[in-house]
Amino acid sequence: MFNLLESFFSTSKYYSVSTRLYPKFAIAAVGAVVLKNGRILLIKRGKEPGKGLWSIPGGAVQAGERLEEAVLRELYEETGLTGKVGELIHIEEAIIREDSKVK
Repeated sequence: MFNLLESFFSTSKYYSVSTRLYPKFAIAAVGAVVLKNGRILLIKRGKEPGKGLWSIPGGAVQAGERLEEAVLRELYEETGLTGKVGELIHIEEAIIREDSKVK
């Protein structure tokens, strides 16, 4: 997963120069793993980074938003589905260094 995230952030094809490319602060994000009948829900990304690629529903946490609220909001925004939050499955730290900057 790290290599995929690194390619999004390190390739100008996927990311334009913005405050998200070289943020001053960490950007917390969530992803919803939705399982049903042994299958996992994937969405096709409509925006960069990774436009056109398959992913679990998710995105950035908004200021003042709890992680549980963020994952349910992202699930609904991207799929129209509601759900309930279960156990934490994984924590991923994507820290990409470029010279003295952090992407």
